[in-house]
Formats: sequence, C-alpha cells, structure tokens
Amino acid sequence: MTAFGIQLFTPSGHTFFSTQSTTWSYVGSFIAPANAAVSHVFDALSLIGEVIIQRAFIDSPPGNQEAIIHTCTRNGNTITASGGNVRTMVVVMAR
Repeated sequence: MTAFGIQLFTPSGHTFFSTQSTTWSYVGSFIAPANAAVSHVFDALSLIGEVIIQRAFIDSPPGNQEAIIHTCTRNGNTITASGGNVRTMVVVMAR
C-alpha cells in the first residue's frame, strides 16, 4: 500500500473505502496532432503500476474521409500516440 490517497476504516480497523481501488487519478493530458506521432513523459508514472489511457477526437475529418484516432502505447513513464489522421486528446489516468 502506498502513502497516497484516502482510506476509511471501520471501528474494528477494516478498510471499507480506498481511493486506490475505487477511483482513478488524473496524471496529465496532451494533444496528438493529425498525421503525426508524439510522445510525452509523465514522471509520476514511474511510481504507478496501473494506468489507463483515454482518447477522444478533437476534430471531425473534412468531407467523407475516414477518421482514425491515434493508438497509444506506454513504455515506462512515456506515452506515445501515433497513427491518427485527426487531432486526438490523450488523457492519462492512474491508480
């Protein structure tokens, strides 16, 4: 158990609520440009094991083009977004 978050205990000392198991904390975000790969370093990720990466379109593609959102990968404390043809918001959450 790390020293971060909130824990609530019963009078007998059992944990009945812990932010480590029920909530995700915002680590950071960035925008990946269309048709480009971008990497962003989040130093906090070196201390955290469980990470989720959320992605969302920022722009719609013009005309009848197919919109492809970036694919994201994690390597240590670096998040890389690549392969999208529209701007993509990347949000990194951890617990």
